[in-house]
Amino acid sequence: MAEVSGLAVSSLQEPSLTEPSGENADPSLEEPSGGLEEEPWRVLPDADVEIPGDRLDKRGNQGEGPGVFRCHCLDTFGIEGSAERIEKCFNDFQWGASYRNVQSTLSVLIQDEKSIWKAAGHHQAGEKPALTMPSVPMLPELTFAMGAGSSWVQPDKQDGEEDADDGEEKKPSEWFVECAVPEPHDVADYLRRYFSTCGPLRLLIFQTREGATLLDTRTSLLGKESTYEIWPREPGTYEIGSLEAAAEAMRFRELIAGHLLNAQKPVLIDDSVNSYLVVGYREFDPDGPNEESPVQYRILDAQYGVRYAVRKYNFIFDPEKGPDQLGTDIAKDQWVPAEWLEEGRGCHNMYIPGPMWMVLLIGDYESSANAVIDAHEAAEQAAHDAKEEARKENLAQHMAEEAALSAKLLVEARLLAEQEETGDVEGDEDDPPPE
Repeated sequence: MAEVSGLAVSSLQEPSLTEPSGENADPSLEEPSGGLEEEPWRVLPDADVEIPGDRLDKRGNQGEGPGVFRCHCLDTFGIEGSAERIEKCFNDFQWGASYRNVQSTLSVLIQDEKSIWKAAGHHQAGEKPALTMPSVPMLPELTFAMGAGSSWVQPDKQDGEEDADDGEEKKPSEWFVECAVPEPHDVADYLRRYFSTCGPLRLLIFQTREGATLLDTRTSLLGKESTYEIWPREPGTYEIGSLEAAAEAMRFRELIAGHLLNAQKPVLIDDSVNSYLVVGYREFDPDGPNEESPVQYRILDAQYGVRYAVRKYNFIFDPEKGPDQLGTDIAKDQWVPAEWLEEGRGCHNMYIPGPMWMVLLIGDYESSANAVIDAHEAAEQAAHDAKEEARKENLAQHMAEEAALSAKLLVEARLLAEQEETGDVEGDEDDPPPE
């Protein structure tokens, strides 16, 4: 396989799914035309987790959903007793990426519940699913629930309150208060408490370069201890280009790509500085047009644009001006060469990752939407088959009883006929005597 460049690949084309392999693979994903037998270079199947609203449908319309959350994006909330929705923009510059990744993850989990509900059967008009969460929580709700509080939120001005006017020209000021940043174990604690239907949660640490300090026990913002599984790796397996390093990268690749395919949920990664979501995996022919990056991951970078944007010296963030004051953050969703994740080398959005990743794997195949839907359909089919079998047994019993009755009546009819022919038919007691 050709050596992969460290430059990020900006193509956002949607990969096609190929047939999964492995005993826990999703059987509902069919192999498209040009399957594995026509791709001898393929090692693992492609996978891509759809974030509601992150792509266009077949008609070119934006899909339903909020899309990928990012720093400074709009938070939408409803008013109790009203269908009205209000959008608000918060200043989470430099610290909000981890929370935004949680929002994107929750959006996927909520969409999974909706898909399961829709596939469960016919529903009455106006009926709505009983969701674990009715909607993705706003940023202040999330920071408070995860133990970081909400003191960072700019207070609203009271009615009639105005800035004091002492005749001097006032310089504009920006309300900015930092908030504690959560790590994967904080996210795991939050999901266990507020979204327990997401499936099993696995915390592990994968070391990409030597010299990292690996702590297997960490304390969450709420004071709860969590234990990470340290990915086993021998000391002499970090030299770039060596067979040992390639083997370790492949082991990690199988874990991440397999999880995306089977669990169909994002993978949260964090190097203690930046936090990302891995939501896709794809392979290309190493001798084709993508020979420089034949293996790629789809990375969601919620801090891109606000962390590295060029801010003029007098720039003031104004929540009333919306989320695009520092650009549209189009690079928040990109396909990135595999070694950036697997080996911690290369640069993505002006950032070279640290020597280790803290990883949170959410769910498994059994808890995926496809598996739950398949299990429900299988249960319904089994119930239908059992009902049909009972119907057939009852019908067979009824037909046997009818056949026995018919045979009995036939015997009686033949006996009566024989008696009539021989004159042995006994007359009725009320019949008059013969003359």
